[in-house]
Amino acid sequence: MRGFSRPGDYNSRILLLVDGVRINDDIYDSALIGNEFPVDLDLVDRIEIVRGPTSSLYGTNAFFGTINVLTKRGRDFKGAEVAAFAGEDDLFGGRLSYGQKFSSGLEILLSGSSLESDGADWYFEEFDDPYYNNGKAEGIDESRVYNLFFKASLADFTLMGTFNHREDGYPTAPWETEFNNPDSDTTDEYLTASLIYDRTTASQWDISGKLTYNRYIYEGDYPYDWADYDADPDAEPYILNGFDETRSDALGASLQVGKQLSEEHRMIAGGEYRDSYNLEQKYFNYRQTAPLPAEFDYIVRLPLDSDEDSSVWALYLQDEYRINDKWILNAGVRFDDYSSFGATTNPRLALIYSPRDATTFKWLYGTAFRAPSSYELFYGDNETMLANPDLDPEEITTYEAVWEEQLAGNLQMVVNPFYYEIDELISQSTIDVDGWPMLIFQNLEEVKSHGIELSLEGVLLDKLRTRFSYTYAKTENRQTGEELSNAPRQLGKLNVGLPLWQDKLHLNLEELYTGSRLTADLSERVDAFWVTNLTLATQAVADDLSLSFSIYNLFDETYEDPGSGEHLQQGLEQHGRQFFLKAVYSF
Repeated sequence: MRGFSRPGDYNSRILLLVDGVRINDDIYDSALIGNEFPVDLDLVDRIEIVRGPTSSLYGTNAFFGTINVLTKRGRDFKGAEVAAFAGEDDLFGGRLSYGQKFSSGLEILLSGSSLESDGADWYFEEFDDPYYNNGKAEGIDESRVYNLFFKASLADFTLMGTFNHREDGYPTAPWETEFNNPDSDTTDEYLTASLIYDRTTASQWDISGKLTYNRYIYEGDYPYDWADYDADPDAEPYILNGFDETRSDALGASLQVGKQLSEEHRMIAGGEYRDSYNLEQKYFNYRQTAPLPAEFDYIVRLPLDSDEDSSVWALYLQDEYRINDKWILNAGVRFDDYSSFGATTNPRLALIYSPRDATTFKWLYGTAFRAPSSYELFYGDNETMLANPDLDPEEITTYEAVWEEQLAGNLQMVVNPFYYEIDELISQSTIDVDGWPMLIFQNLEEVKSHGIELSLEGVLLDKLRTRFSYTYAKTENRQTGEELSNAPRQLGKLNVGLPLWQDKLHLNLEELYTGSRLTADLSERVDAFWVTNLTLATQAVADDLSLSFSIYNLFDETYEDPGSGEHLQQGLEQHGRQFFLKAVYSF
């Protein structure tokens, strides 16, 4: 978002919600946007995005923005639905869903889905050696994913549950693990259960309450070769395995009330409590696949067994004051108190001016914070990484202006210049410990960025549904003036949808542009690239059957993303052209 992402980060500067329920896990604070996202996208009704710092309402992780994924309801299915899909790299999967609203008012949605893929084969020139299969990682990138989703509503109450299980291989040999070893795999599970209460009373009080439970489990299997090839080039490999075992549980409760107090004032107030317990991170050595020489006996004395719980409570208040027909002042503030590092207060102000119905100007100021994750604070295997329990929270201050204009022909234009400063930025760095390089998270940098976002959305020529956006952002270290790694100056997106035949056949084109970026050690740049995606979709091609065919990376563009500190590779090549076919049948 706005061209900012740090190597070694896990999307922790974006807050991700599903129906208003926090999805970021409690170990890595990760916004789970890949196959580990716990909701099948066929169940999504719409996605709402609030850009900019929103800690004044949502607290930690709402650093650059908040994304709320709103799911469908039982009435949207009116029975059963089955889907099947297939794609490149022996990708197969399917979904079975049932949704209904009954005469009693009870509404339910139940869905299960799965995905299996053998994954792509990759080549990395950094491992181009006969010992490492000439740089070819073959059969290592497999994935197995299983999802369950449940949602039941009656009167003012909604019960929702999600479950995701993912098994994933990693072909990049991070943390100096053995390249092209089939034991290189990870498993993670994510479970949520939520009871949601929403009601508008007779006196027009809007009341919303949530009780939530989240569980996250991660296991990693890391094969290492500990043979001393410098001393003996012909030595036999000593392949030994290290293991990560990570788990977190969290209970949360929140209450929010809102009311139109007068013609001028609308108030929102709320509170939240979250107890993160069983925050366990374990790393231990080793399962042996060969006899361990005596000189390596010290390895078994390096276990990680971290069990650091945390809790936070928060209060917030927001008021929208309508000064007159053209001016609105929106002000909010939130106070968070953490058991780990103490308290933080974050305000947000917005002055909104609408000189006419089609034109709106906004001036925005806000601060936000990101609490250091349990992983950044306490993970240290003493081989590749060190813990740093003295980390402070990151803080951001932003200044923005927004011009929204409703143009002729149902087009909306948004122009959004911005400037922000970050203090105590947490970054992954490498330090020397007795001649051995070790990764560690530190409050290293003070950052500033300025830029502009442009977007245009609407319907052209009565048929072309179009969305265009462009971001320019210059992000640099405030002390040195150096450009940050993995921070592209330019980002662009274009989406065009064209109905081809009686609104039954649609052609959708997506163009994605990412500017060049510095690698993690600032020594190289990965090139800018364009990626084109194309989808042809039918609706009700035969009774209740729908089909879609997609080609991702249509022109087979070769491009890379910067690696992180745990990678030997400066750039990691991404997927080339891929095909995807999907069928959905409702009955």
